[in-house]
Amino acid sequence: MENKKIIIAAGGTGGHIIPAISIAEELKEKGVQILFVGNRNSMEQKLTMKHNIDFAEINVQKFYRKLTFAHFKFPLKLIKSIIDSKKFIRNFKPDAFLGTGGFVSGPVGYAAHLLKVPIFLQEQNSYPGATTKILSKYAVKIFLGNQGAKNIYPKKLQFTLEIR
Repeated sequence: MENKKIIIAAGGTGGHIIPAISIAEELKEKGVQILFVGNRNSMEQKLTMKHNIDFAEINVQKFYRKLTFAHFKFPLKLIKSIIDSKKFIRNFKPDAFLGTGGFVSGPVGYAAHLLKVPIFLQEQNSYPGATTKILSKYAVKIFLGNQGAKNIYPKKLQFTLEIR
């Protein structure tokens, strides 16, 4: 896997970020160059710095499931974060995108799709979140950590993440 480049995105909670960091560290040991994209001033930014993983920041917000004024900022932040993600992807030239969930992986994954970068997803929960569900239609493969989600993605599944 030497000379390969993978862009990874995750965010929102440790449940998405910790698996992404673990995968990034494993891939780095195999000689893969990693660029982690996450939200500005976030848990993922702090953790990637702690683990010496290259980080690029976007400014996106989650979509709240109740009515709030933050909804008015959402479309603009989403569009800007997709544009920023496209810039990172063009500059980094990754061989693949890996998303482990959370709202941060949405704009990066969609930008990867627009730029024809192969998309891989890792879902550690028994029921996938909204971002993973949306990106799944563009995914080459979805790696599951929990067989509870196998009926949701019957054609694109792999139960273990094999690194070669």
